[in-house]
Amino acid sequence: MELINECLGKIRPVDEKLVEKAQAWLDRLTKPIGSLGLLELIARRMAALQNTATPEIARKTIVLMAGDHGVTNEGVSAYPRLLNSKTLPAHLRSCCLPSPALILLSALTARTVTSSSFRKSRV
Repeated sequence: MELINECLGKIRPVDEKLVEKAQAWLDRLTKPIGSLGLLELIARRMAALQNTATPEIARKTIVLMAGDHGVTNEGVSAYPRLLNSKTLPAHLRSCCLPSPALILLSALTARTVTSSSFRKSRV
């Protein structure tokens, strides 16, 4: 119980001025204001938690996922099913022409986690 009380005693109200500074920092980035949507909300929350207008992530991870959940069977996919199942591995193996995902990973020096889920067609 002592540990819980100690932790609860360390909780402070959010510094709204700091959150405003974080939003001002986001608005100065080369992008349309508010264009990152939910990511901007997450950045403001991280700023409040880290008590800084420019929060950082120590261990970056990008999760790349791909899947075919029967959408190709409905005829609404722009690409054939075989191509969809090859997309994620191709992004990760690309060496001559790096995919946007690989460019982002190298810029962030992030750990990569991948998931691929393709099931057999029931047609």
